[in-house]
Amino acid sequence: MFKLQRTARYYFLRLRRLRGNPGALARGAALGVFIGITPTIPLHTVAIIALSFPLRASKISGLLASIITSNPLTIPFAYYFSWLIGDRLLPGVLTWDKFDSLMESISSGAGFMVTIDQMGSLGLDALAVLLLGGFILALPFTVASYFLSLNFFRIVEEKRNQRRMLRKNNDQPN
Repeated sequence: MFKLQRTARYYFLRLRRLRGNPGALARGAALGVFIGITPTIPLHTVAIIALSFPLRASKISGLLASIITSNPLTIPFAYYFSWLIGDRLLPGVLTWDKFDSLMESISSGAGFMVTIDQMGSLGLDALAVLLLGGFILALPFTVASYFLSLNFFRIVEEKRNQRRMLRKNNDQPN
C-alpha cells in the first residue's frame, strides 16, 4: 500500500511541476486519458505524440496521464469494459475466448511484436469491437479529466504567480 501511495504522489508532483499554458497541459492530460483507456496498448506513445500536434496539447502531460491511466492495475478493466461495450454494439464479433487469449498475451509481457501479431490475428471486425467500445468508454473520462486538470493547472499557475509576486516585492528595496 505504501508503494502505491508513493507512486501516486510521484506522479502528482510530476504533473504539478509541469510548466506551460494550463489549457495546453489540460488538453494533453485529456488526450493521455483518452488514449490510455482505449485498447491500443502498443501504440499509446505514438498516438499521443501524433495527436498532440494538431490538438496543440502538451506531449509530456499527455504521456504522464496515459501512464497514470494505463497501468497494470487498470489495463484489464479497460480492456474488459471496452470489449463489453463493443460487444453490446456489435454482438457476436469478438468471442470471450478470442478476447481472453488477447488479454493473456498482453499480460504476459510478450513484447510489442507479439501483441501486434495477436491483435492482428483477431481480425478487423474484432478490433472494431474493442476500439468502438474503448472510444465510448474513454469519452466521459476524457471530458472529466480535461475540466479537472484545467482547474488543477490553473490553480498551480496562480500559486506560481503569487510566489513570483511575493519574491519580486521582497527583492525590491524600501
